[in-house]
Amino acid sequence: MKCISVYIVMFVILLSMQSCIRDDRSDCKDSALRLAFRYTLNNQHTDLLESEVTRVTVYVFDAANKYVGTYTESGNNLKNKYVMTISLPEGRYQAIVFCDNLNTFTTSGLDSGASLSDFRIVLNSVEDTNGYLIPKSVPGDLFAGYAPDIPTTYSESCITTVDLMKDTKNVKIKITGLNYPARSVIVPDVYITAINGKYKGDNSIDTSYRALKYIPHHTSVTDNRLEADLRTMRLVIGHSPMLVIKSPAIPGYLLNQDITQLILANPKYTSQEDIDREDTFVFEINLSQTDNNVVISILINGWKINTITPTTN
Repeated sequence: MKCISVYIVMFVILLSMQSCIRDDRSDCKDSALRLAFRYTLNNQHTDLLESEVTRVTVYVFDAANKYVGTYTESGNNLKNKYVMTISLPEGRYQAIVFCDNLNTFTTSGLDSGASLSDFRIVLNSVEDTNGYLIPKSVPGDLFAGYAPDIPTTYSESCITTVDLMKDTKNVKIKITGLNYPARSVIVPDVYITAINGKYKGDNSIDTSYRALKYIPHHTSVTDNRLEADLRTMRLVIGHSPMLVIKSPAIPGYLLNQDITQLILANPKYTSQEDIDREDTFVFEINLSQTDNNVVISILINGWKINTITPTTN
């Protein structure tokens, strides 16, 4: 009888093992996407995910580009090398990742049966009086990532890392010489215009969206000096985001130039990646007068670029 009992136990063990080595492995752990997140595209060249990102949202699409679902994690759960586990049937998937820290963005194209090509994330904006859109509030930090081909796995050690980039930029404008071209202090208008408020799943800009006008969220004027702080979305070479400085004392613009081309005049920045790595750009602008002409000298993050003559149209 004892021998029979031993055989029965061994049979049960072997049967259970076979159920875990079948091709579909349905009696083992669920198949899942396992995603880790990393933010190293910064000027510190180290992973700043835990200190900078407070919420991660993943939009999953299948291999046929159909929307599957949205998955979110936030707060302290993102600490200690967090891995998001999403149980899904075996297959290959695409993950769009956007990390919106302040709820200043809205997503669309996530209805049942929606396609990856329908997905958009847009900065919440309102109409301006001059035909532009203006941000409804100061844009919160937005981080973006995209993983185009991820397999589900049964192994907890099989993890796909999604690299993030920061889509928001701080621009600080410091202007001295406000008494030029007039003899009294004249406070100029300072703003940035750009078509960069709407993004596709791969974080490329939807250029069919209207232009935005970014105005300072903080301005101070002391004696002959103005300081203005702006927050804009991603500054992309070739998309011509314009830095505008306009004085009511003279016609035309003191400055109306592509901000990315101005930045590239600093030898520290030679590529789009260099611009994406930088969190803040400081423009120190001095207005002066030579032979009855206003001239502008500019330092960008401490580097002096060429003197600029204001435009008249």
